[in-house]
Amino acid sequence: MAPVKISHVVSFSSQDPKYPVENLLNPDSPRRPWLGCPQDKSGQLKVELQLERAVPTGYIDVGNCGCAFLQIDVGHSSWPLDRPFITL
Repeated sequence: MAPVKISHVVSFSSQDPKYPVENLLNPDSPRRPWLGCPQDKSGQLKVELQLERAVPTGYIDVGNCGCAFLQIDVGHSSWPLDRPFITL
């Protein structure tokens, strides 16, 4: 199955001005990471992405540099706002 394009960033927790969250949207550009703001000492980065369409997901390819834990939660845009995401 071909990769599904990320439509847009719904929300994010933090970003470094040199490495903004929009770097996640263009897979054809040179690989540039999304990094948290250097002043953010929370130790966590969160991003909510919307895909261009609903599709069955067989795998997710995530580039990772230096994080110890990664959690992927999924949901559907038609769900009520009070329904929590499901952790894969």
